[in-house]
Amino acid sequence: MTRPHPSISPMAPNAVPSVWNPRYREIDENFAGIDTRVLARENEMDQARGGRGSLDERLDEM
Repeated sequence: MTRPHPSISPMAPNAVPSVWNPRYREIDENFAGIDTRVLARENEMDQARGGRGSLDERLDEM
């Protein structure tokens, strides 16, 4: 699985909010990427079912 930011850089012990913001952005981008991929896979599975209740039903029909 590829993520926009495979490794989030650690925050220094004396970090201030101006340093946190890029880390939070990196984390948000990673979660957004995961959400996008999961949604794409769900859509692909829905299409593969061809209106049937499950992929198994669709394969049995074929």
